[in-house]
Amino acid sequence: TCQLYYRDTVKAELFGVEAAEYAQRAIEISPEYAAAWGQLGVALLLSGDFEAGEAALNRALELAPNKSQVHYLKAAYLSHFPRRQEEAREVLKRLLELNPDDPAARRLSQRLLIL
Repeated sequence: TCQLYYRDTVKAELFGVEAAEYAQRAIEISPEYAAAWGQLGVALLLSGDFEAGEAALNRALELAPNKSQVHYLKAAYLSHFPRRQEEAREVLKRLLELNPDDPAARRLSQRLLIL
């Protein structure tokens, strides 16, 4: 359902802008909360602000270097760019060290192998 809804890029951008506002509020309350930084990154990416979105994901990784979900978000983002797929593989490698049974990471890793 979510994928069908966000096929419409206008809806995705509007949702991203609104979600970024909520994530920003969470960060104002708790600036060291890695999950809020990860959500901010995703929201900014949805809104089309790739540079700021990646910076927010990087901040989430700084705050929680052992949190597999944050690694997945970064790897999924990087996987969309052919020139950055090797970087995505490296992030996935670290994720799978943290959580070897992560099914989403395994699927993304397999997808990157065939690209």
